[in-house]
Amino acid sequence: MISNYSYLAGNRSARLCENIFVSLMFLMAYRGLHNQTA
Repeated sequence: MISNYSYLAGNRSARLCENIFVSLMFLMAYRGLHNQTA
């Protein structure tokens, strides 16, 4: 039970970190395109 909960918590934290990384890369790419067009 505890090991299963820790696995779910680790998976959730990893997914959160991945979402932050993807959003950060998307923001940098969006700013790069905006700076090129401006």
